[in-house]
Parts: sequence; C-alpha cells; structure tokens
Amino acid sequence: MDLKKHKILESILLLLAILGVTLAIYLFATDIVFGQVKYVLKADKDLIGLKAKIAKGFVGLREKTDRNDGYWIDRFNKSVGVSKGSPYCNAGQYFCWDSAGRLLGMKPPVVRSGLANSSFNQAFKKGQKKTYAAKKNDYLVWRYPFLYTGHVESITATGRAGWVKTVGFNTTAGAGNQREGGGVYERKRNIYHFLGRMKIRGLVGFES
Repeated sequence: MDLKKHKILESILLLLAILGVTLAIYLFATDIVFGQVKYVLKADKDLIGLKAKIAKGFVGLREKTDRNDGYWIDRFNKSVGVSKGSPYCNAGQYFCWDSAGRLLGMKPPVVRSGLANSSFNQAFKKGQKKTYAAKKNDYLVWRYPFLYTGHVESITATGRAGWVKTVGFNTTAGAGNQREGGGVYERKRNIYHFLGRMKIRGLVGFES
C-alpha cells in the first residue's frame, strides 16, 4: 500500500472512531436524560377507559406456536404495519387504542408503531413533563442500554414503593423471558427496577 492510500485509510478509520465515540456519548446522555421521567399525552377520558377494558380482555391470550403468532397476535402486528412474527408488546397496546378509537370515533393518542419506545419518544417531543409517579393506565417503558429496542406495558393498578400491576403483551406469566414471552399476561412490576438487562426509560401518562 502506497503512502497516499495509507493516509486515506487512516483518515477513514479516524472518522469512524470519532463517529463511534460521538454516538456512544449521545446514547449515554439520552439514557441519563430519559431515566425515570414521565411525560403525559392528551387523550379523551372515555377512550382511555375503553382501551384499558379491551387490553384487560386479552389477558390469558397465548401464542399459537410460541413464535409471536396466532389470530389475534397477527392482527396486533397488522394494526401497526409490521410483519407476522414480529415482537408485539407495543402492537398489542396500539391495537387496543385503535379498537377503542374506532368504536368511539376518535384517534389513538399514540403513534402507529411496533417499537416499544415509540410512545415515549412521542411524549418526550409533544407531551407535558410531570412528576415521576405511576398512575393507572400509564405506560411503563424499558429500553436496552444504548439501543432503541425495549418493552412496554400498561399499568392497571398502583401500590407502594413503586410497585404496580400491568397488562403486558408479548410477555410471560411468570419467570423467564419477559420481553419475548408467549402471550398476554398481568404482571407485577416496579417503576424503578430493571427488567432483565433493560432499564426503565420512564412513564407515559394519558390525561384528558
């Protein structure tokens, strides 16, 4: 390799290193900024209530072959425009909002997306920041450090010391893989605790 090509390669490697460090700093900063915060989106009271009832009605639903599949699960994923077999923790929540909205003639307050953190991203940009305290119907959102993937569940009841009850899609009934689980279940979570390797990103509230 001649000197000119060697210098070009060094410059490219240096640029990639700088970009890598910049990205790492950004992700680290956003993990700190987004850690344990709450943002609230506006939503109609009746829509919030009906969405919660629809979600609760799916508790106990199991996948057909433990591959993110089944009649309803396929419909969850179709509602957000992702392929069959995709993770559906957020797709299930959106499907409930969309179903409630169709019945009441209203639009869902959350974006149409299969990404677990999509509603938090939306609330961060357009919502109102509130005290970090869980309320019924809030979303509890986790994220893998330095990644965009995570998990989301909807709070059905609150307790002491950050403990809550939730309805989670694409989770398990008990111990085990709680992000890529086999159905829809009620869970006991804590708004300050990790979920496996995922850390709490925050809460998304819904208020009329």
